[in-house]
Amino acid sequence: MEPEWENDAWQSLRKGERVALSSPSQSVADAIKVQLIGEKTFPLIQQYVDEIVLVSEEQIINAIPFAEKHTGASVEPAGAVAVAAALWKSTEQDVVAIVTGANISPERRKSLAARMTA
Repeated sequence: MEPEWENDAWQSLRKGERVALSSPSQSVADAIKVQLIGEKTFPLIQQYVDEIVLVSEEQIINAIPFAEKHTGASVEPAGAVAVAAALWKSTEQDVVAIVTGANISPERRKSLAARMTA
């Protein structure tokens, strides 16, 4: 899973070679903003990953309170990307979302909360 705005791994997997983004995006998932998938990581993705799910900024933001409610942890946007993918990707398979990171200040949490949809 990856933010739509920061989709270098998604593009790389589709193209079959590493694709570099021209610049960092404005994604709220700032901890995972990488413009080029790693040289050692990409072959592993090609070998073991069938699909990379893209999630919108709105999905990431709205996954934060869901993850916090169900884990009891403070969740930063990058940590909510996996939850967003699990919530909005239709599948009949079991899904595991690893929630990471508590690197979110109360001020940032409040500004993101103002952007959450009901």
